[in-house]
Amino acid sequence: MEDVRYFSFQDLEDILRGAHFYASGGGGAYENGKQLLEQTVDILHQQGLSGLAYLEPGKNIPDDIRCPFVGALGAPAKYLSEGFEHAPLRALRLHEDALGQQLGDPDLRFAAVSAVETGTIAYGMNMLLAAQQGIPMIDADGCGRAVPVIPMLGLAQPVAAAPPLSPIALVSEQDELEGGAQLVINTRNTHNLSDMLHGIITYDDGFDQRSAFSCYAATGASLNSASPGFIVPGAMSRCLQFGRTLRAHKASEQAMVKAVADLTGGIHLGRLRLLGLDEETRDGFDYLQVELLDDRGNRYRVQVENESLLVLREDLYGQWQPVAMAPDLICYLCSNGDTITNAELAAAQAECAKQGKPLMLNLFVVPVPEELNTAHFRQLCMDELAAIGWPQSKIVSPFADYPETGNRASEDAVSGVIGQPVSPDLVSEQGALL
Repeated sequence: MEDVRYFSFQDLEDILRGAHFYASGGGGAYENGKQLLEQTVDILHQQGLSGLAYLEPGKNIPDDIRCPFVGALGAPAKYLSEGFEHAPLRALRLHEDALGQQLGDPDLRFAAVSAVETGTIAYGMNMLLAAQQGIPMIDADGCGRAVPVIPMLGLAQPVAAAPPLSPIALVSEQDELEGGAQLVINTRNTHNLSDMLHGIITYDDGFDQRSAFSCYAATGASLNSASPGFIVPGAMSRCLQFGRTLRAHKASEQAMVKAVADLTGGIHLGRLRLLGLDEETRDGFDYLQVELLDDRGNRYRVQVENESLLVLREDLYGQWQPVAMAPDLICYLCSNGDTITNAELAAAQAECAKQGKPLMLNLFVVPVPEELNTAHFRQLCMDELAAIGWPQSKIVSPFADYPETGNRASEDAVSGVIGQPVSPDLVSEQGALL
């Protein structure tokens, strides 16, 4: 391919750190992504390469190539405790074979790969696939954040140019000789698919609540279209810039927090102590209620279904008021500059306890990528919030400009300075959903 560009090894590490943050509390543990990245670098070294090739939508992607979107499905805690590395390549090859049969082209080969969402596992497995197959990644992903269910992917939104969902290849971490499983599914209904896949990985022991899947085989032409609508172009570069910014400011927590807020366009909700977690893994999801406390005694709560979907703050009357919610991104940054997800909170808190200190987290709310700021996606977010017990009828966001009303909340509604509390009375509800 002409005009292929390369991410250096340091770039890949920075991208992984950014993906860890932008996944909004989900997307897998950093350790899983780091293991996949180490394997990627080893393969590239063996090939005599000093970086990983990538292509940019609208700039240098050949129109005639095929590119699948590859991701992981299951409970992040399972990936952390049990590991994950073998399934991605088998899923890619199964997808190639199935699509080749559908198109009458048994020699079909994918010429690039892309992550189905933002996150350390999705990015790490696609880096590894690109190195293993000797093909580039696409500087984009299918969501711009991590989401708990397939219908919430940007790829699944009702956009005319979006690639067909099927065939979908689902593969377990163990191969079939070890009791694992794989299957190809053809459907056009993402809601049925999501329920089906979560049922399979939950109740089929061969999957053990974690799997790799490959789907949405896009053409280069669709990825290059002026307004694809189903991907977030430049998602990897955005993660790269975050990783670089974090490294440059890690020595000073206050400088780091300001730099992250400036870079992301996000708002720093506060520097909070982790009080405790109420967590449960079931049906392929990690459900958590994260309890936090600021230095003025204000209590916060984060509601989680793999990803962080809602931030609440206790008011003077003991009632919990929403401060921010999906589709905006709710992200953590430790006081020492480490990114962290919901799957890692318990272990990090235990480690801090051994050292006789609390786990301190900087909590941010970051605006949803423009490509996902649609009425359709917001309704899907509300559906998931209702499913975890929060039947809100309106989005609460400190900065989003929703086209249904034209109203815009002030960015000064929530402080971006460490130690200053947030008043939920100042955060307005934005736009009734259609």
